[in-house]
Amino acid sequence: MYKSLEWSYEEEVRVVKNIKVNNHLSKYHGEGFFENSAGNWQQIQVSGRPLYCLDIPKSSIKEIYMGCNSYKNVTRAGMSDEEVFSFYAQWMKDGIDVFHCQPKYGTWQLEAEEWKSTFLDKWRNNNP
Repeated sequence: MYKSLEWSYEEEVRVVKNIKVNNHLSKYHGEGFFENSAGNWQQIQVSGRPLYCLDIPKSSIKEIYMGCNSYKNVTRAGMSDEEVFSFYAQWMKDGIDVFHCQPKYGTWQLEAEEWKSTFLDKWRNNNP
């Protein structure tokens, strides 16, 4: 998997794993859940395509950076404002720092602003 050099400053981690063991999914638990030597997985459908999600400890997530168009994309897909903001509130309650990224004026860079309750109100007013 490759990434443009313009985004090289990000410390993003992309993981590709083989979810098959001997060409078969291991220990299928029904309802899209299975496990193999890599861990516990869940298969979900996103836009009609399967997405395999590895179960990781909540404590391993320290920060979440929301992209410039994240709100527009999820609400267009059918999420309500209340659902979107309840995710952010729960993440903050769990001790995860949440940031919103915006283009830096006059550059190709992004600026990240930490999500606070006052910022949440300001952001909601600017993103109808």
